[in-house]
Amino acid sequence: MATTSSDEANQMMPVLEEESVTDVQHGLEEVKSITDQENEGHTGEQENEDENEDIVDENEDSVDENDDSEDEETEGEREVKKKEDQDPDTDLEIEEEKSEFDSDMRGIYMCACKHLGVVPCSYFLRHLNDKELKLRHHGLGKLGAKAIALPMQSNTSTLILDLHDNWLEAEGGDAIASMLLENCYISDVDLSDNRLGSRGIESVCNMLMQNTVIQNINLSGNEISDHDAKIMADAINENNRIRHLNLSHNEFSEKAGSIIGPAVSENETIDNLNLSWNHFRRTSAIKLCEGISENMGLRKVNLSMNGFDDDVAFAISDIIKKHHTLLILDVSYNRISDPGALVIGKALEVNDVLKTFKIGHNKFGVEGAKAILQGISSANSIVEELDLSCVEVDKEFLNMTKELVKIRPVKVIHGPILSKFIIKKRMRSEDDALYFDVPKETVNPSNILDLVYNYCIKNNVEVHEFLEGKCDEKKKVEIPVFLSCLKSAGLLLTEDQTKLLNILLEECTDQTSIDVSIFLD
Repeated sequence: MATTSSDEANQMMPVLEEESVTDVQHGLEEVKSITDQENEGHTGEQENEDENEDIVDENEDSVDENDDSEDEETEGEREVKKKEDQDPDTDLEIEEEKSEFDSDMRGIYMCACKHLGVVPCSYFLRHLNDKELKLRHHGLGKLGAKAIALPMQSNTSTLILDLHDNWLEAEGGDAIASMLLENCYISDVDLSDNRLGSRGIESVCNMLMQNTVIQNINLSGNEISDHDAKIMADAINENNRIRHLNLSHNEFSEKAGSIIGPAVSENETIDNLNLSWNHFRRTSAIKLCEGISENMGLRKVNLSMNGFDDDVAFAISDIIKKHHTLLILDVSYNRISDPGALVIGKALEVNDVLKTFKIGHNKFGVEGAKAILQGISSANSIVEELDLSCVEVDKEFLNMTKELVKIRPVKVIHGPILSKFIIKKRMRSEDDALYFDVPKETVNPSNILDLVYNYCIKNNVEVHEFLEGKCDEKKKVEIPVFLSCLKSAGLLLTEDQTKLLNILLEECTDQTSIDVSIFLD
């Protein structure tokens, strides 16, 4: 058995608390002393064996000299025998070196466990030299993390470290982050579901700003919030090695998108970004989508389970229209209704890169599903998989799918087919069913002004009186001014209706003003 030198041990000690250094050093010295004694014993035994072998050899030589009937060994035979004797010795030396290294790490780990008062993990001892070290669900805790961090600093065998669900908390996160600063071999790290919190994430982010080896890191389920967005953005900006970044199942919300979005736009080494199961909303979500749309390195993005709503559907459409490398996009479970689906469908018509698009479990119905299917049916599109899980479709949708499959192979996943069921009339309010006296699902940016005009005529709302004097020579007016004129003319809209109208008006023009000549002529 062999252990590390005192100098090497001293370099590893900062991972533990300062008071632990002396005790662990004493433990290592005891192991070294026992090892030296064992080695001396082995040396003495070896010398005795050598003496006995010499006596036997002398007797054999004497017998050979007296026996004239036996042939003497040729020079070539002696060389072959010498080579055969040397080969096993060489293999033994390699095995001894490996055994010494294993014993070093085991000795360090056992001493650390003894000082910290934790039960050694037998699985870790058996697999500490595995290329992929899986320690999932082992309940290491913060002290167990400190114990394994010491030997892992000098581990040159492990390339993938999986510590999923070990309740490391902040202190354990500190220890693992310190270890990863020293270890230059581990390139794939899973720290998910460890409740690292702000302090632990700060340590990990500081490590990422200096580490040049890690390419994949999973920080899912670690209670990362808006408070931690700045340090996370700094890590994304500074690190140019990470390719896969998983920040799902955290607590990013109203502020994080405005901070992380610009950082994502600058980092072009990340090609797989997972931000699902967070709380990005409205402005925060829009800023995040803007950052993603400006990044030209991403190939896979997961934004599901964020509750974007139709406000963010236009930002999603920008990602689809502008991105030239994105292959997989997931915006499932985001409360997108028909108006948002119509906008996204238009964007899909011009995209020629996307291969997998997931937008299932949203609020839109048959019309929204048709708009999206129509989008991927364009000549530009190369979409191979469309996921509309739990979205209702009809026979016309199925016919459109059949026609598309004839042109190119496409996998389309959808919800129930309405014609196969008896659809009972759903009780709903007029506001929910209609928008400017037409079914809400038929409203889109191309017809919104006509719908508003017809509604005003039908209800004797004199908008032109309030628009006069506020338009330019081309009979255009700013969108906020137009909305104000509608309100002044007596057109009563709820907050949600006004918000949707504003979104639709912005989408129907490339500028901040709209043509209102229809109201003035």
